[in-house]
Amino acid sequence: MRTQCRYNSQAPECHGEGVTAMTCAEMKSSRAALRPSRAAMKSLILKRSIMIAGQKTSVSLEDEFWQALKQIAAGFDMPMAKLVHRIDTRRQNGNLSSALRLFVLEHYLSRAKAQRDHEAAQEPVQEPAQGPVQSSA
Repeated sequence: MRTQCRYNSQAPECHGEGVTAMTCAEMKSSRAALRPSRAAMKSLILKRSIMIAGQKTSVSLEDEFWQALKQIAAGFDMPMAKLVHRIDTRRQNGNLSSALRLFVLEHYLSRAKAQRDHEAAQEPVQEPAQGPVQSSA
């Protein structure tokens, strides 16, 4: 019986942290169990053309990322091509599509952090409970 390894946070040490041995039949049955949820998570990647710095370029992005970029550009009151150009000129490595996805992720993560910080600042400060006062006699 042939075994394969698969990530599992509860795996025994002998297989290395996060890996457990499974037979091919077990792998196939676990994959089959995941199929219905995968269908709900599928996102179509579309190739889109955009002019940046006077040059036509294409990016392959899921529609959700494309729509998020449009919303972010509108929030900054700038054309989407200008936002994409800024992201393109500031990227360290990787392709433009990846840089756009990372930008969207970082944008929304920073907004979520700002919201959490704002909510934390609005919470009333609790004074520590004082124990019984002891006399110094």
